[in-house]
Amino acid sequence: MRALATTWILCGHFLDWRSHRGLFTGFLARGNVPVCYYIVLSGFVTHWAYGKHNFALHAPELQSFFRTRLGRIAFSYYFFFGLGLVQRVMDDWPLSPMCTGLGALMLEAWDPACEIVIQSFTWPSAYAQYGPGPNPAGWTIGTLVFCWVCYPVLAVTLHRAVGPPGEGRWQQLLGLAIVAYVLAVLPPLMMLRMNAHRPDGQRIPALTMQYLEEFPPCRLADFSLGVLTAALMKLPGATEWTGWPLVGWGAALTLVALVLCAPLQLPKLPGHLRHDAEALMVSGPSALWALMIAAMASPHTWLARHPMLIRVGQYSFAAYLLQFWLAHIFVELQKCASGHKHGLQPWWMLAFIFCVWTLASVYTECVELPFVRVLRGTIGWVQSFHRAMPGQL
Repeated sequence: MRALATTWILCGHFLDWRSHRGLFTGFLARGNVPVCYYIVLSGFVTHWAYGKHNFALHAPELQSFFRTRLGRIAFSYYFFFGLGLVQRVMDDWPLSPMCTGLGALMLEAWDPACEIVIQSFTWPSAYAQYGPGPNPAGWTIGTLVFCWVCYPVLAVTLHRAVGPPGEGRWQQLLGLAIVAYVLAVLPPLMMLRMNAHRPDGQRIPALTMQYLEEFPPCRLADFSLGVLTAALMKLPGATEWTGWPLVGWGAALTLVALVLCAPLQLPKLPGHLRHDAEALMVSGPSALWALMIAAMASPHTWLARHPMLIRVGQYSFAAYLLQFWLAHIFVELQKCASGHKHGLQPWWMLAFIFCVWTLASVYTECVELPFVRVLRGTIGWVQSFHRAMPGQL
């Protein structure tokens, strides 16, 4: 599922779907939909792995949580951040000082909020004269970092409100999950209702759409939905229900039908962001993603447990981070070969996807996994050192 979601994101970002309209245009153009999957999945995996930890203030569990969650992520994030920075400097591309500075702190997701503040005190064009940061994909990591920082508070609150993991009542958890979903989709619904009298493109402007998609607090409800889904699946007997495969396939088919059939409001020019009702696609499918993730947690959903699919899914993080760096190379090659510069043509896109996954697998196997082994060994040595010298450090 992670591999399919990442490939969908690649198509939404770089495929020239403006010049090739067809049956699957609505599907391929909405690369923001699978981003919601990753945020919900992160909440699910985080609570599935750490739901029983006692996140008391200054507790060792809290330190271990942040060390584990951020260690592997930070290495790959800064590796591709530096790669993108070198590429943009060598090509003499403009860089946004604000976006680059925030990206260096893993806070690039806060850039839309800073942009709104800056435009409130300066001319609107003062900020737009700069390009994006070294790695435009980094905003997703910044959003997840914010959610991970909030997770210990969410876990403690959930524990006090419902009870220990595996002992809560499903009615309470289901009610909280519904509340989380309503909070996720309520902002764009309210904006569309209040701005219904405005012309197209001004009901939810492009910058506001970007704010709803990238601003970390706006995505906390999606993350919380994943946390609550994991809490539901931890209840006794939840994963043993034999109907989960039907639920998963039903949610998947519903999502595909929704994305294909919903009217697509295409940007007028290449590079312009989506607007108006497209904002509903930011968090609207989160409930369907949650159902699919819950179904994949069941032992009866055998397809999601194939070792080869799991292995390919491990490369998805690297594929997501290197996409813009490699896409710049492919766009330049295509421009030299055919003069086309707005998105990748289909054959170029196939070659691009193949290269992305090939490089992602090489990086993961030869760089990231060796680093993870060293990191785990170092953490284990430090922990054993602390246990051997109690009260002396």
